[in-house]
Amino acid sequence: MRDIGTSESVLDMSGHPADPMGMPSHSKDSHDLLALSGLGNGFAGLVSELSARGLRVDQVNTLEELRMAFFQRGGHEFLILAPELSPNIACAAVNTLRAVDPGLPLIVFGESLSRQNWSAPVTRLSSYHPSSRAGLGAVLRTILG
Repeated sequence: MRDIGTSESVLDMSGHPADPMGMPSHSKDSHDLLALSGLGNGFAGLVSELSARGLRVDQVNTLEELRMAFFQRGGHEFLILAPELSPNIACAAVNTLRAVDPGLPLIVFGESLSRQNWSAPVTRLSSYHPSSRAGLGAVLRTILG
């Protein structure tokens, strides 16, 4: 029997830490990233560099894969959007995931996506390419604070 006065850890459906409402917890210790790359290959270098640094990156190409990865992992700490995505696809991805996790932070590459009116939290990296060292550094600074 559970005593109402005690605090217990809440886990989401995947067994990951969650807030009292069951939403995934974005702790500093978990660095689960979801990268939507569309059909381009511009994220390959970024994903491998982030993975080499111990960060867990789920790279997906479609909205269906995005939803599956998000729910299988039990949420992610950041959503990274590739510069080659169309604004319509990017907006659909953000709206889908933020319907479940309204505080999901975005990292947005590319000029056209950076001009979108995203609600906070968002990091716009319009002048960086994801495969560049500067792009990697900007992502790491955002994630690691």
